Amino acid sequence: MTKPLISVIIPVYNIEDYIYKCLTSILSQSLENIEIIIVNDGSTDKSLEIINRTIRNDKRCLILNQDNQGLSAARNNGLTISKADYVIFIDGDDFINKDMLLKMYHKIVKEEADIVVCQFQKVFPDGKIEIIEEPEEQNFNNILSSKLFSVAWNKLYKRSLFLDNKIYYPNNIYHEDIATTFKLYFFSKKIIYIKESLYNWVQRKASLSNNISQKHIDDIFLSFQLTKDFLIKFNIFDKYINEFNERCFRYSGQMMSRSSNNQELSQYLFDKITKTIILSKKDLGLFLNYNILHGINILDFLISKEKKLENKNNSIISEYIQEQLFDEMNNKNAINILLSKRLNILMSELEILKQSYKKIAIYGVGVFTKLILPHLKPNVSILVDKYLDEKEYENIKIIRPKELNNYEYDILLISVLGREDIIQKELLELNIVNKNYYMFNPLLNDNSSKNINKTFYNRLTNNLTKNTFVLKEHPLNVQIQTISHCNAICYFCPYQGSWHDKNPGRMSMEMYKKIIDNLKGYKIKKFCPYLENEPILDNSLFEKIAYAIDVLSPEIVEVATNISVLNEKVIKGLRDVLMKVPHELRISFHGINEKSYTEVMGLNFEKSLNHVKKLVEIMQTEPLNLMIRGSGKPRKDSNEVKYWFGEKEYKEFWNRELSNFEKKPKIDFFTYHDRAGQKQLNEKGIRFNVYRENLKDFYCIRFDQWVHFLYTGEPILCCMDYNRETVFPNGISEKTIEELYSSNHFETMLKKATGLQESEKDFICKRCISPGG
Repeated sequence: MTKPLISVIIPVYNIEDYIYKCLTSILSQSLENIEIIIVNDGSTDKSLEIINRTIRNDKRCLILNQDNQGLSAARNNGLTISKADYVIFIDGDDFINKDMLLKMYHKIVKEEADIVVCQFQKVFPDGKIEIIEEPEEQNFNNILSSKLFSVAWNKLYKRSLFLDNKIYYPNNIYHEDIATTFKLYFFSKKIIYIKESLYNWVQRKASLSNNISQKHIDDIFLSFQLTKDFLIKFNIFDKYINEFNERCFRYSGQMMSRSSNNQELSQYLFDKITKTIILSKKDLGLFLNYNILHGINILDFLISKEKKLENKNNSIISEYIQEQLFDEMNNKNAINILLSKRLNILMSELEILKQSYKKIAIYGVGVFTKLILPHLKPNVSILVDKYLDEKEYENIKIIRPKELNNYEYDILLISVLGREDIIQKELLELNIVNKNYYMFNPLLNDNSSKNINKTFYNRLTNNLTKNTFVLKEHPLNVQIQTISHCNAICYFCPYQGSWHDKNPGRMSMEMYKKIIDNLKGYKIKKFCPYLENEPILDNSLFEKIAYAIDVLSPEIVEVATNISVLNEKVIKGLRDVLMKVPHELRISFHGINEKSYTEVMGLNFEKSLNHVKKLVEIMQTEPLNLMIRGSGKPRKDSNEVKYWFGEKEYKEFWNRELSNFEKKPKIDFFTYHDRAGQKQLNEKGIRFNVYRENLKDFYCIRFDQWVHFLYTGEPILCCMDYNRETVFPNGISEKTIEELYSSNHFETMLKKATGLQESEKDFICKRCISPGG
């Protein structure tokens, strides 16, 4: 037998439900000359039986049975007996794409690299896929600071990296890869990144749990110590002190999230942090900048313990909080510097609270309260704290939670970040009458969207009042109508009879490039080359998308299509352009059989269904990110509107149709509605009769976070404007984007849309049922 090109090492321990899929994905690799080392780490379930049945007489496979020694020992023992010049570790509950090993092998040989890293994706129990991205700059600085993933399994290594440098995974600890991968990067001369998702990281129900133990905490800090020892050994600790601290902050922040519901573990973790990580005022600032919520939690704990701490951190913490938090937060010129845009949003929230409530109670007298209190005075009437012995702070009375019913207040702000749920439960048990609570942590706050919208409304209207509106306030989402035609006749779409339907046209490449070039100075979040049309009908669509990608580098490209047209040119465009960048291909498919599909969309059911299946087939081996969206039910029941099918029938239909495919697209069912009171739909009887007398407090992200261009080069304010109600009097052929979006016309439209100026009775925003989407 010839020497294998790659040794594949698979640790296995009690994964009987997953090992078959893992092994078959490796046995069927297009690169056949491989060695497969299966390390059975003392499994007590049927894993070994399934392994023997699956590999049969495949001579490429070797089973190494050992007593249960842990993941690190399994990897190390597999590495010791491996024969190939290149090794890869694959966890036995995951699986890989058919060409993964071939692509990685060709890359590492062609580039003469030491390590090749590929993109990977999470696979959830419900079939949903989440592509995970990381910086393409695969280097020692980034792996040390944990900007890159330290996981062992999405990397192909030169075997000599381990052997020549005596690198092995530390036994009997969690987070063994965190303590190891950075060493391999240190000794590597060249590391290559493949921006293609080739590895499937299966999210088992058990692994989705956030539970951790004291050993998890001990082991992450052991990995910090092992990292520090390595840096000191090679005399580079001082050189990489910032990267080392960032590594500690990132991982301890993750631990903090996972331990937040366990008071004993949280206490244990905080003790570890105070003794191990916090080194200077600069480091405290770095932690806060990395994660304000975790950072404030840590500082909150430190302050509560300050009198008991008998070490040098005492003065550092006090000085930092006094100098950096309190003094600078009260200096308006420093707000933009201190904690980036998150604090700008916080400041706007505080201003709204101050304007809305005259009697504010705050639960918790920690660092976060001390941060926000100067901005809420004199509206704060009482402070609430469960443990503090002090009777007042800043001349404001401090009471116990059980006393709340004895005091009048309009709203209770819960400032103990991360413990909102627990505090609400305690207040419920105390029978506190006033349940008007406000929470700052957006991860736990059900009202966060509403609060953020209020913040954005407040910011926008303030800017309009002061004539300081700037389009660059947010990252932009861009929508461009390259052609106006649509070949579907969807029952609930306002396209039929609209201006676009009656005035077909196509945007010239010259005009398109002018729009894109004008947007170059903006940060583009999402780029959508469609607007009230079927984009695939544009023969130059992918050429246009490629130009936008080159010039704008958007975070994601989104294309929505009915996919009634699918030919080799379209498939080539998907491969050559869309699949090369983060993207989402949204397929509109409104039907569960020929009758419903034809009635709703007016297209060929079998043809479109086959096109969908062709795309799903492609996504089995290529990084195509698909979502299928459909509706057959109105948002509001009425005798005047039709019902074809609901969410259950829709998902059952796709489960049947796609049952032969391993990887499945996301399925999204929605209820149809007339989003902006379109007269074309009213004539069909689709009426939901939404009407606002005034637009005070009305906010839509289309106002200042999106730009929409018709094929004529004219902007419109709203993507649901099918009849040019909000069209600008000038287009890109006459003015620049900056001129268009600082014009009197645009300012007037925004003032009407936000209620600052009187608007027509039939103004489009007054008829809107779904602001923003």
